[in-house]
Amino acid sequence: MEKEPLYLEPHYAGGKPGDVTLSLIDATLKVVDKKDIRFIFDKWFSVGQLLEFLDKNYQVEFVTLLRLHQNRVKEMQRIPKDRFRRLSETQRIAVTTTNTQNYTGKLKLIVIEEEDEDPPLPGYLTNVQEDIESRLIWEYSKRWRIENFFKENLFLHLDHLPGIDLAKINLLLYYKKVAYHAVTAFKKSLPDEHKNKHIQTIVEDLLEAEPFVKKRGDRIRVSFMGHRYEDILQPIFSKIDHKLEEKGIEPVYHWLNDDKIEFE
Repeated sequence: MEKEPLYLEPHYAGGKPGDVTLSLIDATLKVVDKKDIRFIFDKWFSVGQLLEFLDKNYQVEFVTLLRLHQNRVKEMQRIPKDRFRRLSETQRIAVTTTNTQNYTGKLKLIVIEEEDEDPPLPGYLTNVQEDIESRLIWEYSKRWRIENFFKENLFLHLDHLPGIDLAKINLLLYYKKVAYHAVTAFKKSLPDEHKNKHIQTIVEDLLEAEPFVKKRGDRIRVSFMGHRYEDILQPIFSKIDHKLEEKGIEPVYHWLNDDKIEFE
């Protein structure tokens, strides 16, 4: 069963990742089922003493990116080529065990070899015993996508929650995700020179500037005349009511007294 990720971003001025890990885990375990959790850490958490404590005292699964010290790079390079199997068109994967300073016992070492790229090879440490290495790699990549989404979309104020009521939090995040995907879809309609722009830049440059709006009877008419990007916006929104009708969608806005919006 697919589980929703829980993303935590601590701020610990002057401290180290290990200083806040246990507090984060305690907070996490209060809101999620311990049996259904796996912690995905970045390389700064690959500290043997910390991983030992998590393994022995919390009995939780973890995956962490390996810090590429020279001895680690050489260790991965010594893995025989026949130990690697195909992971994707450009990647091969090998699994072995390794020792980590201040960690009792062995940890599983997952190594990814990128074709046509020079070492160092990316490596992952984990205490997961199941043979699900491909899934662990996918989960780790998902972790970065989540982190980057939060970092790149701070302008949506995703960290400004309405309280502790989960229903209100879910509703607010739902609205913000809808807005994000709406702008993403809008981005696909833009000329090529704008398609590489960040979502925030598109919102600020093309959507925040107010168009000319006038109400006539049961119709609200919107014009981009004089807008900095009039030549881009006018063709996209022109006759949008007809485009919606062609798709079987009535271009009526119930929160605007069932008026229709026309873009000129």
